[in-house]
Order: sequence, then C-alpha cells, then structure tokens
Amino acid sequence: MKKIIFSLFLLLITNGSLVQSSEIEQFYYDFDVDPGCDKQELSRAARTSVALETLVNNERLGGMAYYYEGSDDKRYEDIITSVIPGNTLLTMHGVPVVGEYEIKKCPGHENYGSYGHWR
Repeated sequence: MKKIIFSLFLLLITNGSLVQSSEIEQFYYDFDVDPGCDKQELSRAARTSVALETLVNNERLGGMAYYYEGSDDKRYEDIITSVIPGNTLLTMHGVPVVGEYEIKKCPGHENYGSYGHWR
C-alpha cells in the first residue's frame, strides 16, 4: 500500500500541476461545485486527481481499492484527504474506485457507467 501512496506522491511532484487547470474544468463539468469552494482545495484535489488518473493509466488498472490507516508523514495525509474528487471521476468514467479494500464492490461500480452522465 505504501508503494501506491508513494507512487501517487511522486506523480504529484512530477505531473500534478501540468494539467491541473483542465482537471478543474472537468470538476466543474462533472460536479456541482459550490461557488464558495476554496480555490486552493480545488487545486489540491485536481492535482491529486491527475496523479490518480496517471497511476491508473500507467499501471493499466481496471479498478482500484484503497485503505489509509494514517501516517506521521503529512505528505501522505495531503494525498488521502484530497482523493475523493479524483476517485469519483475515475468511477464515473469507467474505472471503479472503492475505499477500505472493498474490492468486491468494484464490479457493482462498473454499472454506474451504464446509467449515463450523473447530472
């Protein structure tokens, strides 16, 4: 598990800011973003979302489950507290992501794509 989180950390450093603005546009397209949403938090979530998508593409993942127990390293905390928008986008676009190692739920998440766009 630490390998995956570390991979995300490295991707954040190397790729995260490159396509961040287009990811924020994707958030506004796919989600109802509250106008009061903190722009720094939106940027942080977009950076993590880009890293997640890159990880999924690099590793050719068809689904993903994650679990986070905590760490003294604030970099890991920064990642795990900003994964939900990216996880949701991946699920919406055909790569199911579930938490708490509930991998058995991944096939059910694939059905979301058959319902069309969520908005």
